[in-house]
Amino acid sequence: MNQIPAQGRYSSRSRAILAALGRPMRRIQFKYRAIAPLLVFLALFSTYAIVQLVQLGVSEVSFSGSRMSRTFVGLRHLRTVINDSVVGVALRNTLLYVAVVVIVEGVLGTGLALMVGRLRKSAVVTKTLLLFPILIPPIAIGAMWRLMY
Repeated sequence: MNQIPAQGRYSSRSRAILAALGRPMRRIQFKYRAIAPLLVFLALFSTYAIVQLVQLGVSEVSFSGSRMSRTFVGLRHLRTVINDSVVGVALRNTLLYVAVVVIVEGVLGTGLALMVGRLRKSAVVTKTLLLFPILIPPIAIGAMWRLMY
């Protein structure tokens, strides 16, 4: 692996520098090796989802009982979407909504963070009250799932 060079070739200071550089490299290599299984799983999972999406996009799907059957229709669905006048309006509205919401949330969130960051007295209470809207939905969802199952 990362061996420190023999004494005759490098000075003690050079060997110390090389040894110090070897430690961070081993940590970096460990980080990549540790996350590799997750990346492989994510790649496989994403690839499977994309393949299923393409198969459904070029197929007519019908259900009979508990069985699903697919009939290949090619790009017929895409032609239907392109010729539909509502799709263009919906796409434009969605993009406009996303752009406005991202900008407004960014400005409001930054402003709120700057105001909360300047609080000195009763900062703990204020920060707690500001976190409640973030914390309540996951708690409510968890409670609902617990009640259902």
